[in-house]
Amino acid sequence: MQDASRGRTPGEVAPAGDSSAAAPMTAPMTVLQSSDPTSSPALWGQAFPVLVWRKVLGDRTPMVAVEGGGAALRGALDGHETRFDPIPAGGRPLAPSELAQEWLWAEGAAGAVTWSVRGGTELPRSRW
Repeated sequence: MQDASRGRTPGEVAPAGDSSAAAPMTAPMTVLQSSDPTSSPALWGQAFPVLVWRKVLGDRTPMVAVEGGGAALRGALDGHETRFDPIPAGGRPLAPSELAQEWLWAEGAAGAVTWSVRGGTELPRSRW
């Protein structure tokens, strides 16, 4: 699996001259959700329930990556849609304003959309 924020595999150190070289990748990435671009409708596979994951992840910041890049990040809160910064090739971490949404999705994504977090994630136990 690749680190969605830097395009490197987990544990791989940034090359010399890379601005992220001071923070080598030591923790693996955990995929929270990944879409299947061939599913129909594709949007449901891309929609990320931020409100639910926020409770599980606490203060850790999820990342979003899109195969092929070129997608716009959109969010919804209380029935209002917001357009956010595009998702660059290699992905990016979500900003605090994006994490305040109930839902996020990648509009215009031609490839799989992957939502991940650095390190492991322990899911809460089900009450059923």
